[in-house]
Amino acid sequence: MFMPMYDVTIQATYCDIPADDFTLMIRGGSGSGNYTAGTYIDIQSGSAPDGMVFDKWTGQIANVENINQSSTRIYMPTSNATVVATFKDIDSPESSSGGGGG
Repeated sequence: MFMPMYDVTIQATYCDIPADDFTLMIRGGSGSGNYTAGTYIDIQSGSAPDGMVFDKWTGQIANVENINQSSTRIYMPTSNATVVATFKDIDSPESSSGGGGG
């Protein structure tokens, strides 16, 4: 490349850098979509199958506020993420509310 023998005008054009949007996949519930990193997203488990109750969120849960609540929030990370609502049998020992023995 060389400089011509006449005046040249060069103009720079700038554009906004797009926000970092990432995909959030919610399996067994709602809240899936594309979100900007650093925002809070409400997530909700779906209805439990017959004879079952919500257990906890699994998957990429580091940014989930409370993995033990069926309705909670996730702080969107700087990568795509998948979170899964899991369910357990109503009769499982973890789902009973205590009670004492003799």
